[in-house]
Amino acid sequence: MAKKDFRIEEKGKRLNYTCKNSVYMTDTNSGFCHGVQEAKGSVFREALFDDNQSGYTLWLEYVIAVNHDDKGKYYWFMWYEDGRPTIPLSGIFGKEDVEKMARLFVKEFFPSQKVLD
Repeated sequence: MAKKDFRIEEKGKRLNYTCKNSVYMTDTNSGFCHGVQEAKGSVFREALFDDNQSGYTLWLEYVIAVNHDDKGKYYWFMWYEDGRPTIPLSGIFGKEDVEKMARLFVKEFFPSQKVLD
């Protein structure tokens, strides 16, 4: 049985470096393109992780709600293999959660840096 394709479909074409499930999807109107790909949605101009040998990349993406009026600003981490999402979902989080993650990363990996709590 073929794996379901969770990429966003636009004008009959699946867009690499996008993901859509029943609740959220990559916000292709925000952020940057995923490297040389046409689809926007990346918070950064480059992947957080890129294994050139395997084709796996990890991106921090903007996401939006699919079927309800939630206009919040959300993010998710999404793994791709050669432009296709490896999983159809990821935990979403807001800006406050990103701030917490940043503080925790700095404390763990750069303990000599001052962190505002």
